[in-house]
Amino acid sequence: MEKAPRNRWLRREDGGPTVEFVVLFIPLMVAFYWVFDTGWLGFQVVQLDRGVEFTTRELMISDITQDMTDEEAHAFLKAKVCDTGFIANCEDNLVLDIQQFDDYTTAFDTSLECVDRTDEIEPVYQYSTIDAGGCTTEAEIVIFRACLLYDPLLPPGLTMYEGERKNDGAIEIRSTSAFVNEPC
Repeated sequence: MEKAPRNRWLRREDGGPTVEFVVLFIPLMVAFYWVFDTGWLGFQVVQLDRGVEFTTRELMISDITQDMTDEEAHAFLKAKVCDTGFIANCEDNLVLDIQQFDDYTTAFDTSLECVDRTDEIEPVYQYSTIDAGGCTTEAEIVIFRACLLYDPLLPPGLTMYEGERKNDGAIEIRSTSAFVNEPC
């Protein structure tokens, strides 16, 4: 008598779609978030490049930082990159570096440290006076670099990006632009 109710339960077929849903839902949601996260990362890369290029173009055409101190100019250029690039939470996660050279043989410093959010003390960056867009006696090369931290939606094992990450799991996005100040 005990086996009859159990056999009846094993023969029931009314829970079949629920099992299929449970088995397929998690992989489909991971795939959806994976595609969305990869697309959002690509969007952030393109927007950072856009912001850097537009700001560089404006800096090249006219001296938009004229009559500003170095700190004011840096804050202004940072805000300009963020506003032009449509990047969320940009000013807290962005580092800019602007270097000028008088000749083509000078090697520039290739290391650009991104924001370290794990450290409570923010480093002091040295910025030289930005003299872009002005009249010079010799051609000067101006290199404009940016580094932005991006927080992915998915944990490290599930994203397409397999590059180096910061301590808190953020991805570094970098953009570089250069132009020449022509002599007058």
